[in-house]
Amino acid sequence: MPGSGRVYVIGVDSTKASVDRLKKTLANFVNPGDHVHIAAVIPDPATEKTTEVGVAGSLGSGYTEPESGADKLKRRVKEVEDNFTTLYAPVLEETGIHYEVAVLLTPSKTKAIGEVLVSYAEKVHASAIVMGKSDRSALQELFIGSVAKVRSALHAVRVC
Repeated sequence: MPGSGRVYVIGVDSTKASVDRLKKTLANFVNPGDHVHIAAVIPDPATEKTTEVGVAGSLGSGYTEPESGADKLKRRVKEVEDNFTTLYAPVLEETGIHYEVAVLLTPSKTKAIGEVLVSYAEKVHASAIVMGKSDRSALQELFIGSVAKVRSALHAVRVC
């Protein structure tokens, strides 16, 4: 349905599976007139509990200070930007679909990536959220968890 104006939020990371998920979504669901939000979720260094200490370098290299929260955030955002430029921009440019890129912060260990994506999807009035699902067994998910397990949204948002 061309020109439907649907909004998609696609959660991405630096994996090949994430690039493949984007390609499949663009090929099978997104039409001209739709809008895609590429969203990468990274931990907020300001809320991370850290045990980092300075590191004594190898002989003669001296002491290395631990990375500050601001430096860590800059580094993580730069990694996301680099991933977008090399992995996702070529795929999106090829389609001509209107898109935006968002780097979302999550307080470490307190808010799941899926919850951050749902909050963002609600903010941009998304029609659907696309995020990856690992091939973990039920027992592994019990102990490790799953990004794709999202239980609530303020309004109906389809999670693909």
